Amino acid sequence: MFVLCAARFFWIINRFAVNLFTWDQWGFNDATVFEQHSLWQIFRWQWGPHRLGIAGVLSKAIEPIGRWNTRYEAFGIGVVICAATLLALYLKKRLIGRNGWEDLIIPVLFLTPAQYEIVIAAEPPASFAVPLLLVIAYGISWTLEEMYWKYACVLVTNFFLIYTGYGIFMGPITMLLILLEWLTDKTGQYTAIYASCLAISAISLGSFFIDYRPSPTMGCPVRLKWELLERFWFLAVMFANFLGLKASNAVALSIMVGGAMVVATFLAALFFMRRFFVHGQSAGIRVVPFALLGYSLLFSAAAAVGRACLGLGIAESSRYVTPLIVGLFGLYLGAITMKNKFWRCTYTSLLWVVVLLSSAHIHAQDRLTMNEYSTAKRAWRECYLASGDIQACTVATRFHVIPRLDHGFIDDTRLQQKLDFLKQNHLNLYSD
Repeated sequence: MFVLCAARFFWIINRFAVNLFTWDQWGFNDATVFEQHSLWQIFRWQWGPHRLGIAGVLSKAIEPIGRWNTRYEAFGIGVVICAATLLALYLKKRLIGRNGWEDLIIPVLFLTPAQYEIVIAAEPPASFAVPLLLVIAYGISWTLEEMYWKYACVLVTNFFLIYTGYGIFMGPITMLLILLEWLTDKTGQYTAIYASCLAISAISLGSFFIDYRPSPTMGCPVRLKWELLERFWFLAVMFANFLGLKASNAVALSIMVGGAMVVATFLAALFFMRRFFVHGQSAGIRVVPFALLGYSLLFSAAAAVGRACLGLGIAESSRYVTPLIVGLFGLYLGAITMKNKFWRCTYTSLLWVVVLLSSAHIHAQDRLTMNEYSTAKRAWRECYLASGDIQACTVATRFHVIPRLDHGFIDDTRLQQKLDFLKQNHLNLYSD
């Protein structure tokens, strides 16, 4: 199943990825391509609400080999997603002690084509792909038996997550988990360790905000009470989009089904949090599902707060699927650790339905979007290589390689300078 799902995922990359920087890539690549910076500066480079972190450092180390070919980068992201899938299988084995037929759901979930945007659009590896891998590694850290090694690995992966893309949302989750571990420790002999780890996790999260620059596009103001309801609608559409339900086709159905998924996920997080206060649960089983669910819910809530005013269409963005994978995986781990066989089978079956609706096929609207985006992007690239005229190619192909309404980080003049730089150094679209 892993091989079949991975083959389909790489087929999507090979079919639709085009070697051309677009949109945000002209901005965040200042850290690694268009300007010279130290590895530490790249690690802390802020783009929008997050930083590039370890993904930026890896890009600087690896991508010059392929001359910043974005098709190669897309395949690299595919490798990262596959690695996260294998680690997820390993994590499940560490929690339960075995892998079984039920784990076929893991590659189907992690390699869903619904997340196509992270490999064929302008999303940096730092935003979603590398954080997914780090989140699973973070979960494995909690399964280590030796306490000192466990917390050392947890704190290291937590630090990388905080600085790498939307992994930032694991920062407060880590502090809460350590605090809960401390509160439920009946012996009291590890107080110094818990206090030290809590302090280190707080410092790690606090250091993220040193020299941090809030962006005016990072939030939507709430002026009226009904706008709070819009946030929930946005959340609901995000979750419904995971199933392939499109608000553009059935708004009411998407909000009802997605809303039910949001409520169920939130209640599941509360249920798993309760496990901290129930005897007889090993640390990994009680921590990992809650951590994964908490991360997914925090990201979803932040996305709703920051993007709801742009309309429900934004909630259907394919890139939001990847963080939801983390939450669905947390639900799966929680379901298979339930002691009651009836409820374990029931919840696992429901999750299979959800995952198959997402991954069994490529939604017609998603396929159309992939085709149109890839075709237009390829046409602009060929036009510009032939003519060197930005405006003429934009008009001819009706494709914009920079945002039409937001020239905050790049305009036509700077775009021309960067295209000239790529040509002089035989990079990106000039690397073939």
